[in-house]
Amino acid sequence: MEKSTGSTISKAPFEEALRNIWRDDKLQDITLKGNDGVLVPANRAVLAVRSKVFHRLFFGEFREASLDCVEVAFPGDVVKTVVEYVHTNSAEILRKWKFFSFEDDAPYNSLEIRVLVSLADAAAYYDLPGLAEAVLDAMTFISKLWPCLSLLALEACVKTGPSVPELTDKVLTGVRSYSNGDLEAKHLASLSSDVMVLLLKDTEMQVTEYQLFQLLSLWTEAGYLSVDEKASRCQEASHLSKHIDLGKIAFQHLSTTVTDSGLVTKDQLFEAYKTQAQAAQDGSGLPDFEDPRFQQWASSLPANEELPREIKVEGAQSGEINGVYGRSGRMNGAPSFTLNSKHNGKDCTITMFRQHYLDGDFCWFLSILQPGSSNDVRHYRSSYQKIGTDIPPADTWICCSKTVGTDPPKVLYKKRCPRNQFLSFTSFEQAAS
Repeated sequence: MEKSTGSTISKAPFEEALRNIWRDDKLQDITLKGNDGVLVPANRAVLAVRSKVFHRLFFGEFREASLDCVEVAFPGDVVKTVVEYVHTNSAEILRKWKFFSFEDDAPYNSLEIRVLVSLADAAAYYDLPGLAEAVLDAMTFISKLWPCLSLLALEACVKTGPSVPELTDKVLTGVRSYSNGDLEAKHLASLSSDVMVLLLKDTEMQVTEYQLFQLLSLWTEAGYLSVDEKASRCQEASHLSKHIDLGKIAFQHLSTTVTDSGLVTKDQLFEAYKTQAQAAQDGSGLPDFEDPRFQQWASSLPANEELPREIKVEGAQSGEINGVYGRSGRMNGAPSFTLNSKHNGKDCTITMFRQHYLDGDFCWFLSILQPGSSNDVRHYRSSYQKIGTDIPPADTWICCSKTVGTDPPKVLYKKRCPRNQFLSFTSFEQAAS
């Protein structure tokens, strides 16, 4: 370890002085012993000044105040980084990501990812908010550039349960937005079933249900598994398949890839086919199999965008109006949309439809229709238009009745995502060829 003279310390700026204390063996008066037996020398006064937890530990009434070697609950690599950060306001593992770009191979390995996750836990435990923020910054950058590492980090988060919940959120965001690259079986092989449950149940995954099924199938392909281990994992995967909406997987995939995988039961397949058959029969139409699980909505449609299958209404003071409306056919020469809801405690259907008046004006309504009578319950209508369009307006809605309140709704349109925008998958066999 590099030695520093007294004159160097006295002339150095404050931060450099702290670094010199860290570098000088003679100034180390406490040893921290990691839970793996690794010994890390440090200066107890510096630790105490930077952390209230260390201050209570070394200068309070705990027995550790009289010890020269104190055992801590974190691995040696984490303890070393904590000590380095306390003395220098930085750490090598937190600096290295700044020198890489998307084109570079990931500079981190699985061990370092686990250290980062444990470091967030240690930062919270020792009340070092600056360190916690630095870990979050590093993980945010890593998740954006190398999303495959987000899977390793997510596994570490689930295992260690870090005290910084923002870290799990950052990591999960990286997994959700994985695009423009292959997710290979090797990235999934080491994941536990707990992490797979987290991924399959997540409602904000920006992938299709079929891609989630591919992810589950790929998880069973780990090349290092023995015959018995593979059989056990396939059994787990079969149980986990209940978290995938098979009804939103296209028939050509259900009848081939999904069926041939052996991961779903005949009853699951029957329910999926039944759901699709009912949707085709009742006029609501089959779902868009290219839609991701997490739907994004916009207040306008791009030019030449085709009419969406679903429209979302929000912001209406009358809560029964709010929700996602599915396209249900045509009325008065224009598409109509419906929502199953309740009115005065009874089941009802809210219909969004266009009306064409004799004077040539057009107007959209949100109403409960009463076929064969003139007693329709009209909640809202749009402003009158001279030109009739097949797309309901995003705003300009007004109340038709005082009973629905004064706050008009807003209409949002489902964003269509470009085909093949999401995950592509590479199996062990594909990677090797």
